[in-house]
Amino acid sequence: MKTLAGKTSLFAIATLLLNAPAQAEREIPANWHQVEVIVFAQNDMHGAEKSPPDPQLTYPAKIRILSEADQLHPTLAPDASEDERLAALMVPERFLRHETATALAGYVPLAPEQRQLTADAQTLNRNSGFRVLFHQAWQQPIDSGSRSEWIYIHGGNTDGEHSELEGSLRLSLSRYYHLETNLWLSRFGRAAPAHLQPDATQPLDEIPAIPHGPALPPPPATQKSPQLRQIEAISARFANDDSPILNEAAQPRSTEVMQVDILKSSEQVRSKRLHYVDHPRMGVLLLVTPLADDGKEEAEEDFE
Repeated sequence: MKTLAGKTSLFAIATLLLNAPAQAEREIPANWHQVEVIVFAQNDMHGAEKSPPDPQLTYPAKIRILSEADQLHPTLAPDASEDERLAALMVPERFLRHETATALAGYVPLAPEQRQLTADAQTLNRNSGFRVLFHQAWQQPIDSGSRSEWIYIHGGNTDGEHSELEGSLRLSLSRYYHLETNLWLSRFGRAAPAHLQPDATQPLDEIPAIPHGPALPPPPATQKSPQLRQIEAISARFANDDSPILNEAAQPRSTEVMQVDILKSSEQVRSKRLHYVDHPRMGVLLLVTPLADDGKEEAEEDFE
């Protein structure tokens, strides 16, 4: 059992964490940017777009998920003592929100009031021919080439573990900004009726073939905070085999993927200017703004 002196020590460490100089006072690295993306579905006015019959859909081996999981925790050294770790847990969340509000937090969704394309999203949603599926803003470093990171994008209607919109995008920087998109838009429909489902008692050569839609890759694993992982581990110890939560994933899906449209592009973009990526059935709006803005515009000859 800890002594009063030990408790006082923990309180002192927690106080130091709260009173530490804000990270915002440090110089902002030149490669840090605010990124805002809108992905929307649109009506195919001419009906000429044909979906690929057998699309090969994959996620990159390494992918970032926009998450607040690690934002609200003080940064501790790897060799932090037990007292320092306990003190970090003592800091109320409301204070952490205050402390981290001005700090650089990569790949964390910003509050809606910090977005710059809200009016554009509202205009799209007011038009019956468009439907916003994804709208987020976040901060991140933009590096060159393969050092830049892919970001998981998903939104719209859901079916099981899948979303109507899924895929990833990546921003990189050399002489100019470069945007790569690998997004797909799925249309879900009803699965085959029960009387058409294979009968386990029938010989394999007598079972009628049932058409299936394109296969979707499993979504990337969602990031979880250490606290949530601890709670789930404790809950699993007390869960029994009849738990509906554990058996939920085993329930059969009631729908199938009927159609998939793919938006795969690679193009140059300018900073501080709205960029549009077009597709007959979807579109992307992108705005990239350097956080350490020097006020200079990109030279015309650097953009082709």
